Amino acid sequence: MTATEKILTDYLQERSSLLVLQCDREGVVISANSYSRSLLGESCLGTPFGKLLVDFNDRFDMNELQNESGVPHLLNFSTASGMPETLRVTFFANDGGGVVIGEHDVVELQEFRTSVLDLNQSLGNLTRELQKKNVELQKLNDMKNQFLGMAAHDLRNPISTIITYTDMYLDDESALPTDMVEVLGDIRSLSDFMLHMIVQLLDISVIEMGKLVLDEQLLEVVPFANEVVRLNSLLAQKKAIILEQHYRGELERVRCDRHKLKQVMNNLISNAIKFSPQGTVVSISVFGRGGEMRVEVRDQGVGIPDHELERLFKPFGRSSVRATAGEQSTGLGLAISRRIVESHGGTIGVESTPGSGSTFWFTIPFRA
Repeated sequence: MTATEKILTDYLQERSSLLVLQCDREGVVISANSYSRSLLGESCLGTPFGKLLVDFNDRFDMNELQNESGVPHLLNFSTASGMPETLRVTFFANDGGGVVIGEHDVVELQEFRTSVLDLNQSLGNLTRELQKKNVELQKLNDMKNQFLGMAAHDLRNPISTIITYTDMYLDDESALPTDMVEVLGDIRSLSDFMLHMIVQLLDISVIEMGKLVLDEQLLEVVPFANEVVRLNSLLAQKKAIILEQHYRGELERVRCDRHKLKQVMNNLISNAIKFSPQGTVVSISVFGRGGEMRVEVRDQGVGIPDHELERLFKPFGRSSVRATAGEQSTGLGLAISRRIVESHGGTIGVESTPGSGSTFWFTIPFRA
């Protein structure tokens, strides 16, 4: 071997970006240069050549390749990276079998690069268009929230007036026919629900616009929890539901927005009552743990299917479970509660087993 031949051989074996495989008469790879082992993996040695290919059309014939010595073929190789790669392959027969030399097609590579550049340019255009649409959508969403807040605000006063006049007549219900009392009671009940819905619409519009402001102050946990439970006791009595209270651990004072936190606890307790059968127990547990206050509200209702749990804390997200006495729901309370809890640096969630009730919980960190 001349010096030039040795240089070329060493280059092909160690430095070139050409695929060079030595095959025996059966087409089994018996040697491979450095680039081949890097591209195909070390396991290419001892492997039949056809097994190294991704034969999309199931048409590869090793005998045909051997018989067409010196004729290039486009073949798809299964690479070590897992991605197929196309090479222009030429088989050169010799006494021991043959040598396979594969190279990347320059024209194909150029077409690929051009395609990538075109795709990048298209992607850039689409990204800019998407950003523009996102800005427009944000503006529309802000307008929607503003309109929602204005509409809810304007509706609150007339609904409150209806409630006031209804209460005036119901205060002297003895002077009214029985059927009129029933009608006024229905009007009062529906008006209460409408007012509750309007208040929640105002809350969600403020939250969605990023204008939720907390008036934080130090709060004595146990007296506060007792107050919230007491506010819900009348609602529980109507369904003969017992409200049990449990306090555990070191319940420090918590810094929070008192009214917002009351809104969260009221929502969880009233929901538990709403979805509980008559004569059952709703358990409210408050305890200190790991630098935070945790509140759990456990009911003995029918539970919630697993696939419905995730949507409960989204606006207007409801489960298929219905209130046990036909109570109505806006589907906003839990979404508002989640935003309030998270704005305090806490978390909120639910654990439920169909047939065994549900436990809604939230945490608020203790802060000085």
